[in-house]
Amino acid sequence: MNPSMDIVESIKAILAKYLPKKAILAMPSLFKSWGEYMASFCRVGGIIEASPTCLSQQMASPSIAFLIEPDGMVQVIGSMDRFAATQYVNAGCFYPQ
Repeated sequence: MNPSMDIVESIKAILAKYLPKKAILAMPSLFKSWGEYMASFCRVGGIIEASPTCLSQQMASPSIAFLIEPDGMVQVIGSMDRFAATQYVNAGCFYPQ
């Protein structure tokens, strides 16, 4: 097997194991569970954000937007500095970063 494919498969296995336990749904009124969100994500696409494990006042919010196609193609869309209304709820962005 291709070494880069081994890495991709390893990452997939890690994400499948830990994401459901660690993910926080920003809009629980839209998706009641991780499984419901993932079913919709796999059908139409969506956004998964990651953040450092530190207090929110200890970090800024630089962000990079990626498009991940169902066929695995990844494209960088842009970068920005976000400011939030509440945790994981975006109030606005400053472009370009």
